[in-house]
Amino acid sequence: MAPTKVNRLFPSYFVVNYRSAYGFHRQTVPCARWTSGGGDFGQFLAWDASHVDAETMVDAFVTAEAEFFPATVNFDSWEIYDLATDTTPPLLVRAKNIDIPGTLVGALWSKATQAVWSFKTDLGGDVFYDMMDVGVSSFEKQTSATASADQIAFIDIVTAETNGFAGRDNGRPNFFLQISYGLNSKLRREYRMN
Repeated sequence: MAPTKVNRLFPSYFVVNYRSAYGFHRQTVPCARWTSGGGDFGQFLAWDASHVDAETMVDAFVTAEAEFFPATVNFDSWEIYDLATDTTPPLLVRAKNIDIPGTLVGALWSKATQAVWSFKTDLGGDVFYDMMDVGVSSFEKQTSATASADQIAFIDIVTAETNGFAGRDNGRPNFFLQISYGLNSKLRREYRMN
């Protein structure tokens, strides 16, 4: 019998709120357990059994992904949620206003675009990071063989044992698969492109 796919945000996750010239977006990122210790924003359990400052980890994630967005995109805030158990509703535990613009240079297409970063966890699960209205010069998929220095830097943040990023199976993202690009059909309708 095939193993059951796990798809949950327990025990903790954060949401990044950002806007492009065309619309508003929310990105959900599963994490290992958040606790209130450490700095003002708490901390996440890291995969090396240490703790990483939550503000440092989330800000590093957003700053690294801003490299893939044009300056018409701005990251406005993030929120951390924690779940006491697998069946309880998420509780908003921390939030922060930020002002991080996209830093990608060049006249690239970004309206209704989508980049999906795919990883595998150490438990065999899938991890996807969706980026909407991202700058795209080609719709060819990218692997580690064709990744840029900025893309490798983002991969290294996500897979580092000193961070607390997780898959929805509660495993550590430890193997990068690819980045696939396309046009998002829902955004095309919202932006009246169809």
